[in-house]
Amino acid sequence: MNTVANTTRTAPVGNTYKTPRGIKIADSFIDLIVIAIILAFLAFTGYSYWDSDQMLSGAMPDQYEIYKPGEDMISFEELRAINPDVFGWITVYGTNIDFPLLQGEDNHHYLNHNAKGEFSLAGAIYLDIANDKNFTDFNHIIHGHHMEQGAMFGNLDLFTDPEFFDTRKWGNLFFNGEDHGLEFFAFMETSGYNWRIFNPAITDPERQVEYLAEIDETSMHTRDIGVTTDDRIVLLATCTSETTNGRHLLAARLTDPFPNPFAETEEEIERTQFVDGALTFMRNVCLPALLLVILLVVAYQIYARRKRWSDEDKIFLHQAKVAAEAANGDNGAAANGNGSNGSTANGANGVSAANGAAANGSNGSVQNGTPAAKPPNTNGTNGTARPPG
Repeated sequence: MNTVANTTRTAPVGNTYKTPRGIKIADSFIDLIVIAIILAFLAFTGYSYWDSDQMLSGAMPDQYEIYKPGEDMISFEELRAINPDVFGWITVYGTNIDFPLLQGEDNHHYLNHNAKGEFSLAGAIYLDIANDKNFTDFNHIIHGHHMEQGAMFGNLDLFTDPEFFDTRKWGNLFFNGEDHGLEFFAFMETSGYNWRIFNPAITDPERQVEYLAEIDETSMHTRDIGVTTDDRIVLLATCTSETTNGRHLLAARLTDPFPNPFAETEEEIERTQFVDGALTFMRNVCLPALLLVILLVVAYQIYARRKRWSDEDKIFLHQAKVAAEAANGDNGAAANGNGSNGSTANGANGVSAANGAAANGSNGSVQNGTPAAKPPNTNGTNGTARPPG
């Protein structure tokens, strides 16, 4: 009896490449990292935009316009009732600088608190703690943050332009219930650690002379208006990114009030603000939008790759199924072939046996059916057998 061995066959995949599981896991892990990074950037830029918008909204001059002192002082007194540290108002004609003036218990509080006393990274415009609120000192320093879109002292960097400096000669300083003029005569760019400049309320006459000389030597632009040690000097100071720990300072002397001659330049300031706003928009809106587009592209690529993997698996499984069915068919056919061979062998053996039987039968018939011829009688004619002797 013949035995046919059962063998296991590997399903062929033809030309289809099945991505190894390890590569799939690695790709999925990398996808998660990329998506996490993009989402983190989106969250950060979104928060930055929100924070910047919140900060700028509280740092623009129109937020305080209703409190500005004028013929009706009620609104200004209302602001002072909200925050008693408010004592004056400063305006630089032809710019966006038009804010309440404060003085705190130190020079740090109003770096991150607004004119209403609320926490705000935009801070407020404040007089140095070393100075007198009545502006009776020889030199005074008023501090304010440099903000985008011309907020706070953000317009001071416009004075780097000689033409801008030449056309902005006046401002107004309100304190003690009266207006006082500011006549600008110098614009400086220096270090925040230049203590020869950042040295308010100088009383020594010789040092006062040296102070004026230091302003002249440090200045980027100057205008000769005959400043002496008899004048009261006011410096408007803010940060600049032009140099490390850099500061921009606009120097003025206190004079009689002067009317605003720069109403016609408001359009120019608005154009400057528009450019600043456009740059801010590009940074705070276009960048997140670009990151969002990148995120969508990455997500689509991940989807396409996973779909390709799924299609590969389906094709692979289909081909494996077809191969398995083909293998089972081959094994069945082989088994059937073995059965036919057995029948044929058995039939042949039967025929041979029959032939053998026939042969034996024939032989037997010949032997048994046909009597053998008697041997001739050699003992007698009668054929009687000779007894033993």
